[in-house]
Amino acid sequence: GYNDTLQSIGASMNAYTSNEVTCYFIASSEEFKETAIRTLSEWVLHCSFDSAQVAREKGVIEKEIIMYDTPATNIYYAYADEIFKDSPACYPVTGYLDVFKKVSREDILDYYSRRYVPENMTVVFAGNLDINDTRALIEKHFNSERRFFKEEKFNEPDYSRESFFAKRNFDIENKKIYLAYYLGYDAQKQRAAADILSYM
Repeated sequence: GYNDTLQSIGASMNAYTSNEVTCYFIASSEEFKETAIRTLSEWVLHCSFDSAQVAREKGVIEKEIIMYDTPATNIYYAYADEIFKDSPACYPVTGYLDVFKKVSREDILDYYSRRYVPENMTVVFAGNLDINDTRALIEKHFNSERRFFKEEKFNEPDYSRESFFAKRNFDIENKKIYLAYYLGYDAQKQRAAADILSYM
C-alpha cells in the first residue's frame, strides 16, 4: 500500500544500513510532504513485522550476504577485524550468514523495541520547504510517547597498541591495500575534513 501511495505522488523511497546508522528516506515534492512525513513516521515507529514479510526480506538479505562474499570484501573485513578490535565496527554490517539465518522475528522485535526509539532518532528534511509548517508536521507525526533508551555498553577499542603485523592469505590474483588513520574520539567533528582527505 505504501509503495502504491508514494508512486501515485511521484515519490521515491529507499533505505540503507551502515556501521553507524540505519537510514530511511523519501524524496517527494513539497506539495506532498505531509504524505511523505506520515509514511516515514509509520515506517519507523509503528512497524508490524508481518511474519510473511519478515521471511521474504530475510531471504533478500541472505542473497545480499552471499552476493558480497567476494575477495575484495573479505579483505576489507580482515582489515576491519584488526583495526576495530573490541568494537562492534569490526563486524560486517549484514552480519554472518550462519548467524543471520538463526535470527527470528522475536529477535527483530526485541532489537526494534530497544533501538528504534525517538530518543535515538534524527529526522532530517532538505529542500525548498516552509520551516515552521514542516516543523509542525514533524511534531504532529513523530510526537509519539518517548520511551526509555537502553544504552548498550561495549569495550572501547585499545588504540594504544604498539605497531604489529597481521598476515592472512587469500587465493586471489588482484592486489588491494587498505591504510587507515585513527582520528580519536572527536572524529565526528573531523568527518568532513577526513572525507575530503580520503580522496587525495
